[in-house]
Amino acid sequence: SCRFDGASSSMKITPGSNANLLRWTWSSWIKRGGLGVLQSIFSCDNATTDFMELAFDTDDKLNFLNFVSNNIKGKKITTRVFRDPSAWYHIVVVWDSANSTAEDRIQIYVNGVRETVFDTSANPDANQVGQLGESGIATLIGVFVGEGSRFFNGYLAEVVWLDGTAAAVTDLGEFDEDSGIWKPIDVSGL
Repeated sequence: SCRFDGASSSMKITPGSNANLLRWTWSSWIKRGGLGVLQSIFSCDNATTDFMELAFDTDDKLNFLNFVSNNIKGKKITTRVFRDPSAWYHIVVVWDSANSTAEDRIQIYVNGVRETVFDTSANPDANQVGQLGESGIATLIGVFVGEGSRFFNGYLAEVVWLDGTAAAVTDLGEFDEDSGIWKPIDVSGL
């Protein structure tokens, strides 16, 4: 796991060639260290008018946004809040803009359960590209692109990004048969 201090720590990766910009799965176990502050979990952009971000907002809701040419091209803000700094949350985002079902183009799971109730829900157009995995475009973990702000405060563990795959949440975690609690599994073969 990595500890992000909420003030200056972040990570960066810049792909040398395009990944699949229509379909991917991102997963991480997250433990929050601060509440009530806009905190970017990951972000990427190829211009000031185009960016993608997963963040906790100031209301402690999970916020996913794909912004293209100054227009929202996919957005989900949960109704549910995440205010337990002692809890580990397993968050999975599936970007599948090639999916023929509009509601399945952005899927968000928390601890193995799909989020279906949102304060804001705007599905991307069919075959809408996103910036995550775009050649030469930095993906930042723990900070918002361009601003050096929105630093994440907390822990990220077992971060997984599956290029070209709309994975099932059970590929990334499982319910313990005895306790019913969602738990990590070995993802090394993915």
